[in-house]
Amino acid sequence: MIFRGASAGIGGYNLSLQANQLSLSSIWLESGPSIELNSIKAGIGVHPNLYGDNQLRLTGQWTADGLKKTGCYNILCSGFVQVNRDKEYALGTILHPVGSIGSIKNQLVLSKLNRIDLPVIGG
Repeated sequence: MIFRGASAGIGGYNLSLQANQLSLSSIWLESGPSIELNSIKAGIGVHPNLYGDNQLRLTGQWTADGLKKTGCYNILCSGFVQVNRDKEYALGTILHPVGSIGSIKNQLVLSKLNRIDLPVIGG
């Protein structure tokens, strides 16, 4: 039996950013050469240009070709479908409570783990 996956613990804070700034913390899973890069990102961030505020939000991004013709941030295009029906954790949702800088009390923990059962050889 083999397990494959990734996990991350990310601390998040409400930051006072200017309109032309953003702050993101995420885990990236990628495969393929740069011209065909298949990538998915999940995390948290503050994005004043997109949302018009300095609130910490759940974020996600994907591409199947290194952002040449495919890709989407959160659910801002038809290529991304939110399958989790729990609206409390939908992409773009404001996260509460947030910690103070340096605190580890509030973390977002993301994980994906797959179990791969290998065939038994000779048995």
